[in-house]
Amino acid sequence: MKPHIYNGDTLIAITEQIDGLFYLVPLPGITTYELPLWLFKMSTEPAPLTRFNEWLETRVFPPNRIGVEELLEQIGLDRYDALLIAKASQARQMTDDFWVDFK
Repeated sequence: MKPHIYNGDTLIAITEQIDGLFYLVPLPGITTYELPLWLFKMSTEPAPLTRFNEWLETRVFPPNRIGVEELLEQIGLDRYDALLIAKASQARQMTDDFWVDFK
């Protein structure tokens, strides 16, 4: 999985391997104000994919949501898995313009 993060139509961060570990790296010229706050912590430094996975969990419906079984069925899942839900929805939310292209 090599996710890329967009803000609207603008690609803002890509996945790169640094010293054997994978990070989301903001593209040159992208400011902290264009990046997801929770993920990049008001910095343009690379964010580890472990933090990315935690951020994804904040962008999908919770496992205890009423009607979760029906929602899972609608997206073709037989169990709750935040990563698979994020892939199905591109981790989109109505409250911001961030989304993820899972390469």
